[in-house]
Amino acid sequence: MITQASTSKSVLDVVKWLLQLGNSPSTSPWDNNKTYHLNLLLLVSTVASTIFALVYSYFGQMTIVYSAVSIIAFNILLVFLQAKQKPYIARLLTCFGYPLLFFLFIYLGKGELKGEYAFFLMVSISVLFFRSLWRQIGMIALVFSFFLTSQIILFQQFGAIENGLSILGNCIIFLSIAFALVLINNSFIRQIIDSSKKNAQLLKELAYSNEELKRLNYMVSHDLRTPLRQIVSFSKLAQSSNQQGETSSTTEYMELIEHSARELYSMTENLLSLAHLDQNQLKVETLQLESLFCRLKQQFSKIEGSKTINIHTAAHDLQMSGSPILLQMVLQNLVENGIKYNESLTKEIWLEASEDEHETRIIVRDNGIGIPEDDQEKIFTVFHRLDHHKYQGTGLGLAIAKKIMDIHGGQIAVISGQQGSAFALRFPKVNTESESTDTKEQQQPIPLKMLYQISKQNRAIF
Repeated sequence: MITQASTSKSVLDVVKWLLQLGNSPSTSPWDNNKTYHLNLLLLVSTVASTIFALVYSYFGQMTIVYSAVSIIAFNILLVFLQAKQKPYIARLLTCFGYPLLFFLFIYLGKGELKGEYAFFLMVSISVLFFRSLWRQIGMIALVFSFFLTSQIILFQQFGAIENGLSILGNCIIFLSIAFALVLINNSFIRQIIDSSKKNAQLLKELAYSNEELKRLNYMVSHDLRTPLRQIVSFSKLAQSSNQQGETSSTTEYMELIEHSARELYSMTENLLSLAHLDQNQLKVETLQLESLFCRLKQQFSKIEGSKTINIHTAAHDLQMSGSPILLQMVLQNLVENGIKYNESLTKEIWLEASEDEHETRIIVRDNGIGIPEDDQEKIFTVFHRLDHHKYQGTGLGLAIAKKIMDIHGGQIAVISGQQGSAFALRFPKVNTESESTDTKEQQQPIPLKMLYQISKQNRAIF
């Protein structure tokens, strides 16, 4: 009993090893899959040929025996090529060698063999091994030429086929099956490829979401605790001061509690906004950028204490597609930051739009304190703030801005020096039907530094 189980396991291990011959981690899953199916074909073909050779040798039909032995020898060659990591050569030999072998068997058999089913098998294998339609048609043409020639020989020389009408019927059946296999196989391949692309995109989005959640969890565990600790601490101090009759201290602590509570409320509101941002919420409209800029100018152009705020705009009647609410949120956030992180008596904000055939660009510049180079990548992450103590804020504004740009399929980037920052928003245009995928891949965006220089040179137009 144990011996039988061990023998079965050994045979199974050998079969698994044979089926994996030629597979390599360095090749694509598609090629490895074809290699696996070729190994499966060779295994089945060798077993079947062995059975044929044994059975027909008993009945003395040596033509079929020799044919079966030839196929076994050919299969051994293919297995050797698979073991030497030459799967492509093995597939080519299969597609070219098998039809030739079948043709020779039919010719040498002098009517004892017809081989229609073998040729049908070769058509299915040829379709399976090639993804290109023209290669599939080429292989069908090659196999069909051997098939038709064998039919004519069987009819004219050996009389194994009754008449030419039978040849015509066989050819029609052959071509019908061949092209049906092509259509079914290619449709199946397209479905697999589409499904793989969707799965890859979903995995990418899932990985991005998981990374965001990890980062968010880490940040929340630190930043949200700060105002909560302050509320608890100031509450105890206010209670103690109240018991001691120190009214002024109690009032001061209550104001600090209120400030911390408002900060906590603002952080949670922004977190909810960030969590709820979704591409499904994107209601695209045609936007007039000049009108959008003018609304921002009216909102922020004012005198704040002893400091003047000037908003300069230039959009040149440009239009773009997007969500007016979300884009207003992004631009408003950038303008607010340009005003907040600004020590100048006259705070200047420049809004400029431009476009080319591939994208629409919006540049938001200011004359503020600037952003250190080490922080220019970090500012778009949740809760990251340039100066935690000097400037108030939740550290979520630019994270929300980046999320909104992601929803629009765009990009946001910053370049900054010791004074002033420039944020570039890039919105890809919807490509026309005549534009090919290759053209998209060749598009090279204008470098951000060049956009910044152009924006500075155009400052005179404001």
